[in-house]
Amino acid sequence: MFAGKYEGLISDMLVLDKGLTGRYLPLAITFIPEEIFSTFEGLVSGVGR
Repeated sequence: MFAGKYEGLISDMLVLDKGLTGRYLPLAITFIPEEIFSTFEGLVSGVGR
């Protein structure tokens, strides 16, 4: 599904969009490892309180 697979690459981030909803809704998703997420977790957890 992804070209990096054939080259043996391991990405730190993976962003997918458009194909998730058949292009009817503007939706995207980002996959990141726990090490990167934990650096942002403190900033996000305080939103909306």
